[in-house]
Amino acid sequence: RYEYGKLYRSEKVNSEWFDFSFYASATQESHIINKIPYAQLGDVLVSYPIYSCLDHIIWTEGLCEIGTNAFYGARGFHGDLVIPEGITKIGEKAFYGCACFDGGLNLPDSLCEIGYGAFRGCTGLAGDLVIPDSVEVIDNSAFYGCTGFDGKLTLSSTVKTIGTHAFRECKFTGELALPEGLEELGIYAFSGCKFTGTLRLPQTLSSIARSAFRNCAFDEAMIPATVTDIAAQAFYGCNNLTKVYFEGDAPEMYAVSTENTGSFPSTVTLYRRPDAKGWTDSAYYDADLGTYKGYKLDVWSDAETFTLSASVTSYNPTLQTEIELRQDGEAVYTHTVDAADGDGSFTAEFSISDIEAGVYDLVVTKDGHLSYTLTGIAVDGDIVIGDALELVAGDVNGDGCVDLKDVTALTSADTYGRSSEEAKTASADVNGDGCFDLKDLSIIASEKNYGKAATVLEYGKQ
Repeated sequence: RYEYGKLYRSEKVNSEWFDFSFYASATQESHIINKIPYAQLGDVLVSYPIYSCLDHIIWTEGLCEIGTNAFYGARGFHGDLVIPEGITKIGEKAFYGCACFDGGLNLPDSLCEIGYGAFRGCTGLAGDLVIPDSVEVIDNSAFYGCTGFDGKLTLSSTVKTIGTHAFRECKFTGELALPEGLEELGIYAFSGCKFTGTLRLPQTLSSIARSAFRNCAFDEAMIPATVTDIAAQAFYGCNNLTKVYFEGDAPEMYAVSTENTGSFPSTVTLYRRPDAKGWTDSAYYDADLGTYKGYKLDVWSDAETFTLSASVTSYNPTLQTEIELRQDGEAVYTHTVDAADGDGSFTAEFSISDIEAGVYDLVVTKDGHLSYTLTGIAVDGDIVIGDALELVAGDVNGDGCVDLKDVTALTSADTYGRSSEEAKTASADVNGDGCFDLKDLSIIASEKNYGKAATVLEYGKQ
């Protein structure tokens, strides 16, 4: 205990203490210290004066461990915090709240364990951080709130556990490399960090905890087949994340939700291996939308891929247009030209990317129009179809022909002259202006539409 300028030790502590005299005015402007007091129990540093007149720590020899709360809330220190060689463990809250250090943190190669809250709230520590290869455990909240770290984080190649909130609210940048051998990743482990690029998870990891990467800035993520569970909000707020690649079968994950409980942002596209299970053969797969649990789903292959670009001309922009690349009658790649404002005839451009080499049929469909098919497109490089694919308009009754039946459907008493909200046959609004009238009839009766059937052409001869 401290009392009237003297520091007393317990007789139970086998420690060496130095003579200590201290003077401080009301403003603590002057200090007189003969020797630095510290408490040492064997090779464990137990305590150090939290209000130091020195700007750095003077370490005693022979230390192996920095004990619980040893520097809790210390003030007065400045510059780098350098932990000496020989230290194998930094105990719970050893440097908790030591905001005074305003340089880098250097950890020794002898270090094996970083305890709970060891550096929590050390907001002045800055720059890069290297976790030595000897470290196997980074405990809960070890670096929580170390907001000054704004450089690169290099993790130990032997780390097995990264605890809950371990690096929460740090501001590390660049790519995050998680080493093989990592087995446990706690909730909010990297929440609030500013990592970018591609996140590659190790094959020793089996789950991704809630909010583990919350508000990070990754562009892509690679999920190994060993991961079988992805918790709610694991990537919440990762608004730059657009692509997530899965090596194996579909893991447990949370669907897109209006309550934002999904494992990923709703704008993410999931990529599956062609032979992986639990994706398209699951009740969570929507074949019409091409989605899995509300996320867009696509195929991922190591084969070289290409892009097909074209444009389509049709009527009524308020209706979406569906594009498919088919093999043996089955859709392999899909794309949707979204609905837009306006009316009349319009041309929309589209592209389908990540297409593997092969021969495909391109099929374009839209309500109120006849389908358009280009057969035998041999994809062995990027393809640009120059002329717009023009859909035949006016198939009001959806029977695959534009003929008198469609005219009859449009001119029936319960349709003609009415608005879109009133009519029973919505597809009769061919031009999309909200009314069923002479304009729609003129489109149906025009020479380029009336009497026509679905378009089927061989690619290169259209």
